[in-house]
Amino acid sequence: MKCLPNRAMHSIEPSIRPPHPFRSAAGTLLLGLCICLSWLTAPAIAQDRPQAWATLSNDTIPLGTSAELSVRVQSGAEVLSTPEIPPIDGLQVQYRGVANQFSSVQRNGRMSITQEQVFTYRITPTRTGTFTLPPIEVKTADGTTQTVARTLTVTAGNGPSQQGEARISDYVQLEAQILAGRPYAYVHQEIPLLITLYWRQLDVRVSEYPSIPRENILIKNHADVNPSNPNFQGYAHDPAETITRFGQEWKRCSFRTHFYPISAGTLALEPITMNVPIRVNRSRRSSQVWDPFGDFFGSATETFTITAEPVQIEVRPIPTTDRPPEFAGAVGQFEVTHEIQPVKLMAGDPIALLIHVTGNGNFVTVQPPAFPKSDQFRVYDPTTTDVVKELPASARGTNPKPPVVGRDFEYVAVPLEAGVAQFPALNFAYFNPTTEEFVTLPIGPFPIEVTPAPQGRDTSALQSLNRPQPPPARRDRDIVFIKTERPPNPTKALDAPLPAWAYAVHLLPGLLLCAALLAQVLLERPRRETPKSRVAKAPKVAAVALANAERALHQGDAERFFSELHRGLQDFFAHLLDLPPAGITADNVLPKLKAMDLPESEPDQVERLFRACDHARFGSGRLTPEEMTALLRDCRGTLARIHKYTAGRRTR
Repeated sequence: MKCLPNRAMHSIEPSIRPPHPFRSAAGTLLLGLCICLSWLTAPAIAQDRPQAWATLSNDTIPLGTSAELSVRVQSGAEVLSTPEIPPIDGLQVQYRGVANQFSSVQRNGRMSITQEQVFTYRITPTRTGTFTLPPIEVKTADGTTQTVARTLTVTAGNGPSQQGEARISDYVQLEAQILAGRPYAYVHQEIPLLITLYWRQLDVRVSEYPSIPRENILIKNHADVNPSNPNFQGYAHDPAETITRFGQEWKRCSFRTHFYPISAGTLALEPITMNVPIRVNRSRRSSQVWDPFGDFFGSATETFTITAEPVQIEVRPIPTTDRPPEFAGAVGQFEVTHEIQPVKLMAGDPIALLIHVTGNGNFVTVQPPAFPKSDQFRVYDPTTTDVVKELPASARGTNPKPPVVGRDFEYVAVPLEAGVAQFPALNFAYFNPTTEEFVTLPIGPFPIEVTPAPQGRDTSALQSLNRPQPPPARRDRDIVFIKTERPPNPTKALDAPLPAWAYAVHLLPGLLLCAALLAQVLLERPRRETPKSRVAKAPKVAAVALANAERALHQGDAERFFSELHRGLQDFFAHLLDLPPAGITADNVLPKLKAMDLPESEPDQVERLFRACDHARFGSGRLTPEEMTALLRDCRGTLARIHKYTAGRRTR
């Protein structure tokens, strides 16, 4: 065995050396730098994460009052949707709105601005008990977070209120009553509504008008809005007055309005609610640190939600017995005046008839009377103008739509020939719900004098609209050129014949002028419409209105969408059934469709389309964009099938 030298033996022994002073200091410095960096970046990382908090204005409230729930969201990104609160038995949740709050924080020597979004909800209990508000989920672009659960305690009438000192007994002498003007009514009949608020020994400050559910009704924009209280849109507000009630002194405040039912059946006005702010007295609390001004004068404002009992009204349909053919849906009591001018005119000149309809009723249902068919006049579609009542400047801002107090209809007709002695009579029919009778008001006939048109005026274009013209008589050649040869020119330079292009240049301006005049005559020349041509034109006129409805749907204009959809139905059936546009309603169209032996589903589909348009135009019902798209698709399909079936019958 060979022994290794001592030097080799020392090389395999573990070497233990003392730490280098410079290496130890570098490691310590690197570790401290890492800790500082993590400490500086931790707030930024935490700040990027969305955070949410839920707070209640009061954890304990008496029955009959409301609490405010605030959901604060702190995030660097936008909140994707409004946080939804799950349904809770015994609590009514109403979303109030969202507000943005900004706060500045100085961190590590730098000023940073933090943005918070605060979503506010009103919590109204319907019974006593302890309720748990579950965690509310908030979705942002940076992620999803949720709040912690909250507990709300609702006490009985003799329990402590939200601050522990004012009691529910302060609110018991507050009542609301609702009174309808009649126990039954007809469709589109005006119904007066009176809402009265009574209170005693309370400091009530009325700042809101009652909230009426607008299902199947149309609220009238009242014409007598009090200018000193412009906040009460659609109501006539009577100021508070002192009365004697039950042998005691009470305060009374009334709200008057009118509404129109738009469908037959039992109309149930749901409980009408109203939020009433009340000043309540309570002693100051020395422990309140963060609200130095809320209790400075020993009082605070609490909002009390009061509900009136529901009212049921029987809505009867308009009778069909003794209904005149001129009836187009007007309901109320109306008067008609008229003006016609000129009464002396020449053939081919226009004559205007202006009809003024005034009275008491729903002017939305007032339609222009149908013009009788005549071979002596060319009649254009009437124009409709609403007559509104001008409101004071103080109430104009809160009432963008002034009340309608009348409607004007203007007819323009052109006599086609001389010798016409009278303008045809029109009839305006309406249903009087008070007497339960139909009333027909005659308009005309009017004596007129039509003289022949001056020599040189061509009235054949107007006459050809209503009657076929005989072919022009063939005339023999009555002009003979005596001189067939061109006389010689005295100027020798002009004896040479002109080239062909020179003649063309000279004739070009005249040809262009003649072509322009001919095009203008053809464009302005009214075309005669026969029943067959109107049937062929029905899909085209309906397609224009439905295209406008689709454009309004994409723009989010629901009111214009249903107006164009209803106009498309009217124009289509006016051309298909050869009817005047003013008299197109579901009641007039359905009998004619059923007489055409159509499939049973088609008249029902047409009735559904008319009812949907009337409900959206006259009522408060609103459809989603998906439902309106489906309604437009059904309308196009129904009209296409009916036109195809009608065209097939005519060809056979």
